[in-house]
Amino acid sequence: MSNNIQRTVIASALTAIFALGAALPAQAAEPVVQGPESVQDWYNNGQRFIHKSKHLRAEHRHAKNVILFVGDGMGISTLTAARILEGQLNAKPGEENRLSFEHFPNLALSKTYSWDQQTSDSAPTMTAMVTGYKAREGMLSVNHLTARGECDAAKIAANSLPTILEQAAAAGKATGVVKLGGKPEASDGLSFATKRAMESFPVTLYTSADCVAECKNARDLLNGRGTPFTEKMLQKPEDFEELKQLVGDVFIPSIKVGKQNFRGFEAGAYNNLLDLAGYPKSAAFGTKPTGSGEKP
Repeated sequence: MSNNIQRTVIASALTAIFALGAALPAQAAEPVVQGPESVQDWYNNGQRFIHKSKHLRAEHRHAKNVILFVGDGMGISTLTAARILEGQLNAKPGEENRLSFEHFPNLALSKTYSWDQQTSDSAPTMTAMVTGYKAREGMLSVNHLTARGECDAAKIAANSLPTILEQAAAAGKATGVVKLGGKPEASDGLSFATKRAMESFPVTLYTSADCVAECKNARDLLNGRGTPFTEKMLQKPEDFEELKQLVGDVFIPSIKVGKQNFRGFEAGAYNNLLDLAGYPKSAAFGTKPTGSGEKP
């Protein structure tokens, strides 16, 4: 085939393609879903966004309050689906919608992976949020040196990580946790280190009706740390026998933390037992005292 013939064929093909392209808009059917916005609307929205962004200023003031909202499963695809659905529920196409927090002046994305697994579960994810430490899968508020299923209280205490709630409480700040939904999640547990310790190392305080000052000191220490405990006031012969079997004689007050016990009251000894069991050092805001000292 000569060069002239090749050029003629190519020119004819291009002419046909351009003619087809020009005819398409006239022949195209109306879209099934058509939004109310015009090209000018999108341009105007972009200009408004730029205008608002120019007026943002850096904040150098210290925050008075901090509220951490945690939504499970907040990946980009989930947010996109939620954004569209909310818009459609408001009788709009949906894509143009913005979720409430998407109006915030500052937004960011974060990667979620645990120390030993690519897809993390709620436990190490929440640990990272409130301690700043990347932990092992299934581990709450302990570092990656802690083996999964570790039951040694001393090792757990040595590897434990203070949460922002515990640090705030220790600094005299008011703290609290609000949960929406009835199903318990691993992300709930981290801020409830007390619950975890209580299940593994329950605390029982043995008192009697004639024990006043030292028993009050023991209660105050436990309540000051927000430690839930059962107060057993000795009345019946079997109560006295139980305490005797525990500490070797009838000594009031006495305390039992898990399988460990101490006779008498000594603040340092009590705190050491509670620390090893993993109880927080201070009570969270709103914690109600337990162990009133009344007869059961």
